[in-house]
Amino acid sequence: MEIYLVELVRMLDAEDKNWRRDTIIFWDNATYHTCPRTKCMLETLKVPLMFLGVYSYKMAPSELLFARIKTSDLLPDGVKVGKK
Repeated sequence: MEIYLVELVRMLDAEDKNWRRDTIIFWDNATYHTCPRTKCMLETLKVPLMFLGVYSYKMAPSELLFARIKTSDLLPDGVKVGKK
């Protein structure tokens, strides 16, 4: 997770030094998003972050898209996964 965050911030900084002013990143409450080490990294990198409420994937349209991809496009044989 740390490598991803550092690389993401590096790329965003290269594109626009003021991206933090105009950007909020939405995250769910997955364990790897909320662990102390990740939270410390987010604070160090000054990532503007908003956590979604518990089980609120319907609040993030991207989650519905991911669910669709996971249940149809990636698994054409109809193997059951996560969200409906």
